Amino acid sequence: MSIMRMRRRFAVHLRYILYGLAALFVITLPLMFSGGGGRGMRGGDNQEPPALQETIAEVDGKPLLRRALENAFRQTTSQLTAVAQITGQAIGVERLWRDRLAAFDQAVTQQLVLNEAERQGISISKRQVSKRAEELAQQQLEQIKAQIQDKDKLERQLAYIASSNDRRPREAMSERSFVKWLTKWLLEKQYDDLRADLATQELKKKVTGSITATEKELLDSYDETAVQEIVVSLHPSGRPERTDAQARARAEELLARLKKGENFDKLARAESDDPDAKQMAGRREPRPLSSFPKSYQDVLAKLKPGEVAPEPIKTDFGYVILKLRSRRQNRPQDYQKNKSQYLQSFVDRKRRAAWDKYTKQLRDKADVKVVDKEILAYQEVKKGHLDKALPLLEEARPIADQLGGLAAAAIYYELAILYSVQNKWQQAADSYAAANDVLSGEGGLPQARGQALLGMARAYENMGKIDEAVKWYQVAGEASSSPSIHEQLLLTYRHLGKDDLVKQEQQWLDDYRKQQEERNKALQEQQRKMEEEAAKKRPHPKPAGGGKK
Repeated sequence: MSIMRMRRRFAVHLRYILYGLAALFVITLPLMFSGGGGRGMRGGDNQEPPALQETIAEVDGKPLLRRALENAFRQTTSQLTAVAQITGQAIGVERLWRDRLAAFDQAVTQQLVLNEAERQGISISKRQVSKRAEELAQQQLEQIKAQIQDKDKLERQLAYIASSNDRRPREAMSERSFVKWLTKWLLEKQYDDLRADLATQELKKKVTGSITATEKELLDSYDETAVQEIVVSLHPSGRPERTDAQARARAEELLARLKKGENFDKLARAESDDPDAKQMAGRREPRPLSSFPKSYQDVLAKLKPGEVAPEPIKTDFGYVILKLRSRRQNRPQDYQKNKSQYLQSFVDRKRRAAWDKYTKQLRDKADVKVVDKEILAYQEVKKGHLDKALPLLEEARPIADQLGGLAAAAIYYELAILYSVQNKWQQAADSYAAANDVLSGEGGLPQARGQALLGMARAYENMGKIDEAVKWYQVAGEASSSPSIHEQLLLTYRHLGKDDLVKQEQQWLDDYRKQQEERNKALQEQQRKMEEEAAKKRPHPKPAGGGKK
């Protein structure tokens, strides 16, 4: 299948997923504005849970509250959860601790940006915040209207959303009243967040607003450069490490052999330290010249296709002998027609890149002192210091009971992993059970439950409680439609000599593969019909000679 056909097929699937996400938004909106959202109104209580006011780090001397972490984590996982629920895609619970770390880094960056905005004297008025709240309320209304065209149904749904929050029974609610109500809610509950977002946008304008691009720069971005490399690493796999001088000497030796006429492909396959060299001979996928490191760009700009760089190029990992394979321009077919849109998109990309660079610089020079035990534990896990991570995460466990949801699942599941590493099987089983309980409730990832249950069963097996283990293995299979879980169950039952369960799992896997084959055939047929319809709509060229005389 061609890349273009794969992209078109993916676009079809993505469109269906987005439709589902929009529908899911309408269903879950009442929860977002009520207790289920974590920061919404809870009856008449406008106060946040005490845990969210806890300081988890100091960022350049200013406190970073847990609320910032939980907001960032919720943003990270909300779309992931929605896609998993709609598509049935298996999302691994073992990734959640990494998502927590990523959310923490995002919260730190946001705080640094706010600190910098304050330092530069950027102030946001109440009027600006009110206007932004009204804009967001209108956007939410438009998303709901896109799913519900019938006016009566729409007004009943709007009433349901509002009444589920403030507990005032309503039979119907006009669009105008809904926007007014939601604007007020946002100002009461998210005023500080709205103000911070506006301050960030103002700073972003100051940093990137003057960035522009010429058409030549845009055209240059369509240049696709294909290269071939022979890598000389400072740390070659399976070989002694090299000093910089040794690596340089090795690269110059290989380059000299090329200059004497040796074939680049053969030399790359035989001598390159690149793991893929034997298969690919150092060939890289074509990409824009601007995406290469600056040291590469300067060399490639002087080479003609087929030429090898006259000197080895120094990199962070050693040296590279570089060959220019080809250079071509891959300009869109509708470039002339939509030139202005392409130019604006290019400018937007440049501005995003500049903003990313700016925030990275803020992050690199920031003084961040982490005090939260959970984040400290995950940082130790990332370093591979599991013995240091366990006591920290045990101290963090009480916060999981307060937070609930996927934040709690991350703590419980990682605790279970750490207990398993130390052969503390009863503690591991208890922690896996706690993760399963959370994942069974609101905000859970259905497919992730299978992993928690599987871990709990293995803990019981390691304690010698085989009957208990088999019971939970079976529950794991019932809870999961992930083929990887069922493949593990198949191997486990074989190991335990449970022939009847082996047959059961084998049947499940056979049925799954059959369903996948039927689904793929249906998708191919759908794609074929779409291409036929598109072909019918395309204008056919007139016959040479102008047709009938």
